[in-house]
Amino acid sequence: MDAVTQKLPLRLRVRNHYTEGFPARSDFPTGIKGLFAFGRNLVQEMPLGLRRLIRLQPVLALISSLICIFLMRSGFEYIPFSLGFLALALAFIATRLYLLAERADSNIGKVTDFVVQYALSDILIFVLPFYWESTSGDSRNLSFSLLVLAMTVIANWDELYERFILRYAIALTLFSGLTFFVMLNFIFPVLFGLRNIHSLLLSAGISAVLVLLANHPLRWLGHSWRNITAVLLGLAIFLQLVWFGRSLIPPAPLKLAEHTACVSVSKRVPVEPFTRMAQGDHRRASYFTAIFAPLGLHEGIRHVWKHNGQPVVNIDLGEIQGGRKEGYRTWSRHTLREGPGEYEVEVWTAGGQLVGEGRFTVTEGEAAP
Repeated sequence: MDAVTQKLPLRLRVRNHYTEGFPARSDFPTGIKGLFAFGRNLVQEMPLGLRRLIRLQPVLALISSLICIFLMRSGFEYIPFSLGFLALALAFIATRLYLLAERADSNIGKVTDFVVQYALSDILIFVLPFYWESTSGDSRNLSFSLLVLAMTVIANWDELYERFILRYAIALTLFSGLTFFVMLNFIFPVLFGLRNIHSLLLSAGISAVLVLLANHPLRWLGHSWRNITAVLLGLAIFLQLVWFGRSLIPPAPLKLAEHTACVSVSKRVPVEPFTRMAQGDHRRASYFTAIFAPLGLHEGIRHVWKHNGQPVVNIDLGEIQGGRKEGYRTWSRHTLREGPGEYEVEVWTAGGQLVGEGRFTVTEGEAAP
């Protein structure tokens, strides 16, 4: 930084830093047409200042996601934030399609790939905290949250993205399809109160269409039947993974806020932990769960009780209703004819997605009065 720049006020230094290389607005016509020409020139030339601004997008996406979670936990709904971010992400994709149609050389194609990479990156960074919130400890759905985390790293690491994703039609299909899916699968229950299984099916279908429209232009589909086959195979694998792997997908934005084994539940509050039972005694235990869901969401819930790893009973709890700050409180009861041992209760949606699970140990001995 030269001496003249150091003497400038901080506001001007920041502005100059993020507008370096920008053409003068006066070089373009006035009005909407000139504004579009100015914007198109920026995207085509990618000046240093614009590249610096784009690098801030992942940070802004993460901050907006954390703000949404904070507001949600404070009792506010975050639908406007979700809508705004989704609109921003889709605007990036639309920009790519526009440039694709108008591009005159391979440099424009590289720019559009760059734009869509950052769009996918922002989507992943935005939804990642919500999926982590819906993951219960070391349960099986942790694997999907780790997958979203790995995809986020790849989308923000240019060399990895270009080497392992962008060069291969089938890899780009899977990566893009999963990215669109995790965003839509989070948005639909929030905006429209869709059950998670309906959201999952609708999100998978729309994601497949978006992949074809946004990430497989003529340079993939028009060159050879081999590319077409790779894309269709990638879509088939993506849809199979979503459906048969749905038990591994956290049902965001549902979250198991509280859970415990107890002797009974009084006024929707658990009473006394359940830990002991006498030999030959068939005591009845309760398992209490509080599940957070956004306002307007109705979701079927069931408890699956296991003893030493073996399922013993499946209890349908009906529908929970979203909008409660402390979570929707519900519980199931089971007579422990299996005797002492390790018990586990899994909380599932009616559509087959794992909300969370809890474990408790029952020892042999005199039960508490």
